[in-house]
Amino acid sequence: MAACDDTPDQRSDAGETTTPAPISSSANLAQGTLGTVHYSYDPATLTRAEVDLALPPQFEHTVFAIKFIPTSLAAKLGEDACSFGSMSDGHSCSANVEVGFALALLERPLADYTTALARATPAQGALESVSVNGHEGMSFVHQSAHTTTRYTFLPANGRTLLLADRFTDGIDTGREALEQVRASIQF
Repeated sequence: MAACDDTPDQRSDAGETTTPAPISSSANLAQGTLGTVHYSYDPATLTRAEVDLALPPQFEHTVFAIKFIPTSLAAKLGEDACSFGSMSDGHSCSANVEVGFALALLERPLADYTTALARATPAQGALESVSVNGHEGMSFVHQSAHTTTRYTFLPANGRTLLLADRFTDGIDTGREALEQVRASIQF
């Protein structure tokens, strides 16, 4: 995991429960940017990592993304199990596959991605119209064996902002802090 957080390591003990941590006051939030996108997050609750995010609909190409992972889960990266269960064939858990919330700024306008996803809709499931902070876009849900990922595509100054919220049933560690990042996004 390539962390891009310059705050001291504040990982919790491995025995931590999966109850959400309280959200810190705004004075404790770290600020960040991804191109023209601004966000804030609680570094005591979330670990920020640079990841390669598989780009739908074929998931063959990856894009650079900033991913927020609950700190208690990030402390276990590199082990043989993620929050959702054991990895297969000796693979270790990585920031790419662990639950969390990712932001990626894509090069092309929203219409290009909408067209590609509309063609793949039968394979991906239904596309839904969404509004995030006053920006109209679309999203869809992709399910794998262990996790569910909601991909949300939004217009961002001639480009596209991709939000990927990866979660699994029964794991709500950091859920409030992840929602706080989503709510803080400005573009």
